Amino acid sequence: MLRPISIFLRLLIFNEPVWDIFKHIGISSAAMHALHTVWCHHELSLFTKLRLHQSCILSILLYGSESWTLLKEDLSRLESFHLKCQWQILGIKWFDFVKNVDIIAATNPPSLEDTIRCRATLCLVTWLDSAIEHPLTVL
Repeated sequence: MLRPISIFLRLLIFNEPVWDIFKHIGISSAAMHALHTVWCHHELSLFTKLRLHQSCILSILLYGSESWTLLKEDLSRLESFHLKCQWQILGIKWFDFVKNVDIIAATNPPSLEDTIRCRATLCLVTWLDSAIEHPLTVL
């Protein structure tokens, strides 16, 4: 848990609330819970479940992430939620004693850090492209 002083310093230095990441994790968690019957459905392939997770859950989780200032603890929090989702998709419980390395090998999830970096780069390129085409309207 973040201490109030570190939250205040982050707001002061980065002008960005920490709660935004918590909010996105909470909404994504609710979406994962809403799709619980899909994750338990045995007739759906793992590939279909992972694509559904990527299109629905990750889009909610990473909405607006291109403008975030991520610290190590934020990235760790996002990655742990992402891994928890992989556990739920595979139907593995905590008492099954499966290592995270085995989960990653089974699902081969994209790195959230790389995904956020790619989205931020794409956003910047799109903005620069529109700034070159229409210089007076963008600024």
